Amino acid sequence: MFNRHQVVFIFLLVAAAFILNGCCTLGVGTCIQTDTIKLAGTAQLNACGSDHKSHPVAVRFFPLKETKVFLNASFEDLWSDGAGTLGGDLIDGYREFFVAPGSVETAALTRSEKATAIGMLINFCAEEDINSRRYLFPLKGKSLEKTVNLYGIKFSVE
Repeated sequence: MFNRHQVVFIFLLVAAAFILNGCCTLGVGTCIQTDTIKLAGTAQLNACGSDHKSHPVAVRFFPLKETKVFLNASFEDLWSDGAGTLGGDLIDGYREFFVAPGSVETAALTRSEKATAIGMLINFCAEEDINSRRYLFPLKGKSLEKTVNLYGIKFSVE
């Protein structure tokens, strides 16, 4: 069978696995997942004013427990007071990134296990319909990898 030193060694290996992995590999505790969203802005990104000069755009990501409030609230309420508007649906605050015209940024978002979706708001300087400034990424367990193409005052998601 095992001698005392072997038992202690096995115990230490199991304890190290629990500590290093948050116990998630054995079904205990939480596993941290990272979602990656690439933000690609065209040269004409956020072109505003009479000269149609391009400007950087701010993009915010909201980890959500539920999506109903995010989808039904006004863009202005979500942008000015996301935490107050979303209440308990918002998990751990939001993350903000800036995308310059012609650039590509990568948003690496650490996900809480309670999140069911990531809400995205884009603060373009000119406003069209609500869907040109808001998007929802449903989460289904595995890590999310998406590309958001920002052009003019609209976006598409790959």
